[in-house]
Amino acid sequence: MLVEAVNHFGNIGGFDKLFERMSAGPAVCNVAELSSIVVIISSLHSNKYIAKERLQYFAEQLRLHLVPRIAQMGQDEIRAFKKDDMDKLLFNTVTI
Repeated sequence: MLVEAVNHFGNIGGFDKLFERMSAGPAVCNVAELSSIVVIISSLHSNKYIAKERLQYFAEQLRLHLVPRIAQMGQDEIRAFKKDDMDKLLFNTVTI
């Protein structure tokens, strides 16, 4: 059942919308939300819910959207994030 739900979410553009949200900036997607998105995609990988090819696409999209997003963080946003959120974000990005 979960596999069907994940596939349906992907088929209706859910993952693409998550990637768009990641790029939108701090007013739309803060570090905690970024971390949550990465954890979701990482958990799909670790549980083998998606095909390897699709996972590679997601990993490419994460790099494409996440690196510029982190680079544009302002001092206020950096000060506001919790260390645990950033640790989760970075750890899960590396494990995908």
